[in-house]
Amino acid sequence: PNPASDELIIKSHFNNATIGTLELVSVDGKLVRQFAANHKFNEGYNVETYSVSNIASGNYVLRLRTSKQTLTQKVIVQH
Repeated sequence: PNPASDELIIKSHFNNATIGTLELVSVDGKLVRQFAANHKFNEGYNVETYSVSNIASGNYVLRLRTSKQTLTQKVIVQH
């Protein structure tokens, strides 16, 4: 859910299995947390859950990078 309070649930879909990096960055582009590096995302629907309970409340950008694309999504952390 957005805003997130304790957990961030990431839903994604890929036509083919891919390797990617999932990061939370501040709105000014600074890396706040790297949730997954060189993570295998399966073909089809993926659901990943990550804790944000120790991340300060605020506005962030979730960034998913693969060899073929970079996807971003605004995220609000609110405790």
